[in-house]
Amino acid sequence: MKYKKSSWKLHLVLVALGTILLNACGTTDYNSNPPIPKGGQCTAEELATLNPDQFPCMHDWLDRLGKAQDQSEVKP
Repeated sequence: MKYKKSSWKLHLVLVALGTILLNACGTTDYNSNPPIPKGGQCTAEELATLNPDQFPCMHDWLDRLGKAQDQSEVKP
């Protein structure tokens, strides 16, 4: 099938316009994680009263949570 000259120019303009519009779209960083919420002073006081021997899994999880938070912070 043979294209008319005007059809070819229209096709070229549409491709160029589509490229410009797609480049204008913002990029999203899917590797960033939401910030980890902080417990605060009240939570720290309550956790200090719990016996680690009674709640070993929770204390292990809190340690891992603290390590993950330290690793996720951006260092200058």
